Amino acid sequence: MPKSEDNKSERASQTKSFEPTLLQWPSSRLESGSSRPLELFLNTLSALMAVLIIVYVGFLFVYNGRDIAGLPPMWKFIHEFSKLGPTVVPLMFAFVLGRTVRSYAHWRLQNGERIGFLDSLLGSTTMTGTVTTMIDSRHIGISSLVLALVWSLSPLGGQATLRVLLQQLEAQRSSATLPYLDVNTPFPSRFIVSSFGGLQIPVNALFTGSLGASSQVRNSTLDSWGNVKIPMMERLPGYKGPGSRDWVELGEHPESAVYSSLLGIPIAGLPGSGESTFSLETSYMTMGCDLRSGTMDNDTTGAGRIVSDAADQCDSHDLCYKRFTWGAISTIQEPANSTLPPRCEDPQVPARKLLYYNQDNERSTETNHTASLANCTLSTSYVEVRIACSGWDCAPTAVRPSTLTTNPSRNVTFLDSCGDGFEYATGYFLQLFETVTERGYSYGRPSVIQNYLVDPDLALNASAVLTNPPVHSVGGALFSTRLAQLLNTYWTAVIAPEALFLGHPEDFGRLSNQTYNTTLLTTEATVNDRVKTLRYDAGWMAVLVVSVAVLLAAAAAGLALDLRIRIPRLLMNVSTMTRGNPNFGVPVGGGALSDEKRARLLADVRVRFGETEVRDGQYDLVIGDCAEHGGRVATVTKGRVYG
Repeated sequence: MPKSEDNKSERASQTKSFEPTLLQWPSSRLESGSSRPLELFLNTLSALMAVLIIVYVGFLFVYNGRDIAGLPPMWKFIHEFSKLGPTVVPLMFAFVLGRTVRSYAHWRLQNGERIGFLDSLLGSTTMTGTVTTMIDSRHIGISSLVLALVWSLSPLGGQATLRVLLQQLEAQRSSATLPYLDVNTPFPSRFIVSSFGGLQIPVNALFTGSLGASSQVRNSTLDSWGNVKIPMMERLPGYKGPGSRDWVELGEHPESAVYSSLLGIPIAGLPGSGESTFSLETSYMTMGCDLRSGTMDNDTTGAGRIVSDAADQCDSHDLCYKRFTWGAISTIQEPANSTLPPRCEDPQVPARKLLYYNQDNERSTETNHTASLANCTLSTSYVEVRIACSGWDCAPTAVRPSTLTTNPSRNVTFLDSCGDGFEYATGYFLQLFETVTERGYSYGRPSVIQNYLVDPDLALNASAVLTNPPVHSVGGALFSTRLAQLLNTYWTAVIAPEALFLGHPEDFGRLSNQTYNTTLLTTEATVNDRVKTLRYDAGWMAVLVVSVAVLLAAAAAGLALDLRIRIPRLLMNVSTMTRGNPNFGVPVGGGALSDEKRARLLADVRVRFGETEVRDGQYDLVIGDCAEHGGRVATVTKGRVYG
């Protein structure tokens, strides 16, 4: 028998012995789009993907130009999404647009459509598929070009999410209300006691800490705690007197100025970054002293007797006189039994007098040691100071006499305590000042006070009290400046120890105002800062808006199409090829089942694209189940002609 006859009989026997695995298709009705929960869920998921990008775009529009530091917590998600966008957005496009293209192909197949158009659609579910389909079909239609254009938005949209978000450093001008210390605060009531019981500790810590600061800190624009110092206007070149209204510039070297106090003015609310400018209305005490040497004789010419007798002009000697371990101070408000109005009410109030003496350190066996004796006139300088800050680094730039008409007389000083009219303020202030040197010193020996008056660099030097020259050797002008600095420093420490220690607080809300009765003033600052600002790139925003519009339209179209599709879902793969194909040994029917269900039922059937005999001796290439497993399709034969 010829070889071809043997093949025929072999295939015939295989065909006769074939028993299909699937004996019967399950019954099924056609489902409408609205009755497919999975399809509805996937369409909802598609819409949510588009909404996610819409939220991203909306955030950029709403917060465009805002300081990033002040953005809501959602900014963290937006920032992370922008970095993930180049990966996430193409995946969204593949999911949403791919499903919509397949749904459109099903809808057209349901209504009847050309094979070429359907092949073009089903081959265009990805960007790469769209391009290769046009190449393979050698046909470029309008639909193919539109799909290629739409798919190009997938990578562009991904890049747009990354490149649209900009973080730029931009100049920003704002204003801030800054509270600051009013140095005319009344004498604190907590120190109006017979024994301070440790209340003086923070005050003296500030004072001695300022004395012991390095020369760089003492001469700088800020004290050790970051409070800005006020320059002594009278010591600046260009000062024209208290009647002038001209600004006196400090120039490029404000550290070379002489400052009215070793402690600065506490200011709250200063921004930690940017450039701030503002002005302060404040004041400080000045002194003009006649300084000379004297003796410690016990007669009326002795320095101690002169200072003590001067206090007899007061109604109460103890109110005006205080003896220290190093000497004594008398301060005379006005002559005894004066008929003048109270100092705080008298527009023609006379200047307050202050008498000072200290025993100089003279290594001598003589009974009468030398002393330094000063007769000083006190006054107050009311000034307006311009301040410039870079962050918390502040410096005065100019100063002028205050133009306020509400300022008291220049002859009124903080020793008058005009804020509350407490006439004993001077006595308690000097009593508090005594605690700086009340321990560890013997009477008649100079102290840290005299060290500073002679040489500020040696203020806390232990041996300087023994080796320094007499105080009167520094001259009246320098003595006046340094003694005024000391008294201004101590006064500031007395009225605001808590505020001085705070450094750079946001506000003074936590001060013990009921105890210290600290009063505050406010000023308006102009703040110019370079802040990191949220911006969007207009070009990439246009690309992103178009992309999200297409994505949203695709999601909506996919939902609309799915609701109109009545035929089963086709996977457009091998399971689809089994429909009505005589080369598969599957039961008749099952047409109402979706490809997903058919694919699960046919999962174990082995298929081949091979040859089968269509007529006696005539073969063709088909797709069907494998002959060696009871099917109808064998492997191709080399050299055989098919047709």
